[in-house]
Amino acid sequence: MMPSLASALSGLLLSLAFPPFNFHFLAWFALIPIFIFKNSGFREGFLMGFISSLIIYFWLWKTFYAAQIAFPVTLGCWLGLSAVLAMYPASQFWLLKKCPEGWFRPLIAGFLWILSEKLRGVLITGFPWALLAHTQVHNLEIIQMASVVGELGVSFLLVLFNASAAMTLKSRARKDIFFFSFTVLVVFALFLSGRHRIQNNTNEAPSSSKIKVAVIQGNIDQYQKWDSAYENLIKTRYAILVTEALQRQPDLIIWPESSLPGWYPNDTQVKSWLTEVIKNSRVHHLVGAVTSRQGKEYNSAFLIDPNGNVVAEYSKQHLVPFGEYIPFGGFLKRWVPYLGQLGTFSAGENPVLFEMKGIRLAPNICYEAMFSRLVFQSVQRGADVIVNLTNDGWFLDTAAPEQHFNANIFRAVENGRPVIRAANTGISAMINETGTVISQTQLLTTAVLYGEVAVPQKKTIFTLLYSWLCLAN
Repeated sequence: MMPSLASALSGLLLSLAFPPFNFHFLAWFALIPIFIFKNSGFREGFLMGFISSLIIYFWLWKTFYAAQIAFPVTLGCWLGLSAVLAMYPASQFWLLKKCPEGWFRPLIAGFLWILSEKLRGVLITGFPWALLAHTQVHNLEIIQMASVVGELGVSFLLVLFNASAAMTLKSRARKDIFFFSFTVLVVFALFLSGRHRIQNNTNEAPSSSKIKVAVIQGNIDQYQKWDSAYENLIKTRYAILVTEALQRQPDLIIWPESSLPGWYPNDTQVKSWLTEVIKNSRVHHLVGAVTSRQGKEYNSAFLIDPNGNVVAEYSKQHLVPFGEYIPFGGFLKRWVPYLGQLGTFSAGENPVLFEMKGIRLAPNICYEAMFSRLVFQSVQRGADVIVNLTNDGWFLDTAAPEQHFNANIFRAVENGRPVIRAANTGISAMINETGTVISQTQLLTTAVLYGEVAVPQKKTIFTLLYSWLCLAN
């Protein structure tokens, strides 16, 4: 098999491990073809990354079509994004090619891979979407290791397994066979350890600190959300969902990101309507809404008490390029009509905890769930429960909502904290601290999701280590 063909095969197999295909077992073998050739370098790494990215991000076509974006722009963005992301594996294979042969080579491959993923989460504001570890969200036993080493540790394990398997197939030397056998034993030990952690969590006595939650999923079409002709429809739908949610007597009702059909509390009509809905419900609400203050615009979450008073507010810290602020905006708006339809947002400065019934909730908004460090900062401040508000209406019924959702499973495992997710069009979910999805909604459905969330008492090793590293820095 030629190196280029092997690289293309690796790219194909790797993409099939992600949604919508979800053949997660392929991630354990996808990289073997490219690792088989010791001379795989920049070109082979780029080809693998480019092909896998083209398939993983194919959802851009449907998303951009719905946004009335011209075909040449869509094509350019799809190819451009794939090419940029392909530079990361290209660079790591270029570096790996310079390393000498030996039993330690799979270890170097693993470290280069996670260094690449770490840089991808930082450079150009960061894009930690579809990391290798995310292929394993259904392999709960293995991903429990993220409670110690985070999601990058899972990526390292997958690369180590692939590289050591390839080295063994290539050389069949006794030392290489021994190293691969040792790697298999490590994977098996981690599997057993993960199963033990999940069982222990199941058998633990429930915490006395609990909160009953209802998540309302409005399923509002993205291109109706800011059209005044649909304002009454949106209000009516959410009012009905709140009434339905009250049947289970929740302590808190959670709304999705930017769920209100206007600026809150700036729009007096929207504020009056929401206040009336909340007063009639007689419970706390956590509401996602856009807001404006002191001449700046924010994508925010509000904790509102049963009397309609704002108790606390959190503003999104990590904004999405092209969605919430627009690089080269004047030029790009000519080609992409929906860019900046709400304006250009400012970033919040700090994490904020919402407290009720003695339980501290850590809100994050949409894309922020992809960033391990952002969520950790809230847990470090004492968060008991992680709450993700999102609007994936842009993505319709593509693979993107599931790819986006999967990061929340890792945030739960890393921090040992349950995650509640409220999504406009789905996927809304309740996830426990082992990453087990207790319940979830379907895409593009109007629904109410109920759950009782108990507060874990223990901190994970990941949280403790991360705290130490932050202090060390």
